[in-house]
Amino acid sequence: MPSSPADPGDRSEPVLAAQPADAILRALARAYDEALAAVAADDLDGAAALLAAADALLAAPLQPSPADAALAELRADAQAAHARLGAVVAELRDGTAAALARTRRGRQALAGYAGLRPLGDKFESRI
Repeated sequence: MPSSPADPGDRSEPVLAAQPADAILRALARAYDEALAAVAADDLDGAAALLAAADALLAAPLQPSPADAALAELRADAQAAHARLGAVVAELRDGTAAALARTRRGRQALAGYAGLRPLGDKFESRI
């Protein structure tokens, strides 16, 4: 039986202790910025992992911080990082939708040519 929760032999889920709010907000902003960099590098799996880590940070209990003014600034930084990431993801979503629409129009155009005869079948002499 392990003697403490930090014992490496303990394989149960860790119990999250209350963390200082400023440390959580800094880590959250960093996670969002790293996810943004991962999306920019087309590493969507890495971005998903970073967003899962950010979700875990959001679920962590917060301990009141003595510096409330700095906390508001850190919260604003985290929200700005989240907004940047959201804008890039929305832009990628819109770009994917536009590419899909172009592909569908191309498929319809190609299907429209299916009824024409090839050039070797005296098609050009009937024009």
